[in-house]
Amino acid sequence: MARTLPPNWPIRSADCSPIGWVSNFHKFPCAPRGTALLAIPPESGQDGQDLWPLIDSWGFADPFPEQFDEQGTQDLCGPIAAPESLRDIERLWGWDVVRRYMSDLADYAECRASEAASAVGGELYLRLEQRAATIREFQENMSRLGLTAERIGKDFGISGSRVEQIITLKSGVLEYPWIIRAYLLSKAAAQGVELTPFTALRGNPHDYWLLDGDFIDRGEID
Repeated sequence: MARTLPPNWPIRSADCSPIGWVSNFHKFPCAPRGTALLAIPPESGQDGQDLWPLIDSWGFADPFPEQFDEQGTQDLCGPIAAPESLRDIERLWGWDVVRRYMSDLADYAECRASEAASAVGGELYLRLEQRAATIREFQENMSRLGLTAERIGKDFGISGSRVEQIITLKSGVLEYPWIIRAYLLSKAAAQGVELTPFTALRGNPHDYWLLDGDFIDRGEID
């Protein structure tokens, strides 16, 4: 997968703490293809001795990082050219501008892809800002109704932590947030409370082909 810089892929230990950083330098960094950087900072507490290149060659017995530098006959044009391309980008535009452009371009692509997928498939694909808004709307509406995750869990016969998973969109079941939404709407109607509108979980779930509308109507959560 082509990546840009920085930051990109953190290397993580068994407990998921970052111990290093890796990135390709082509595309936005403008270096030749096949040019990349692997960095293991001393403050990570790692020395890189448990990292190995995918292909071993002359440097297989050397310590890190030398074993990454001796993989048979190499084209060194990329590593030689990369520092110049990075300096030229800073000189011509500045990396802050380039990073902002990369981020804006990725956001635009995400938006267009989401719109196209929704138009073709009828499914509501949630972008990052929509996910954040949906989580916030769940929290606001629970507050308006005086409900906690534990209280909702009792009504469904599940734990409060399971409800927290659902309202933060981490349950892994597309229908569960819609079930909680229907529950909140029912409570609001009974109490005469006006809720914050759900901006992404809107409309009739039966209209979305990927959702099981009958499952949602049953209102059961495991």
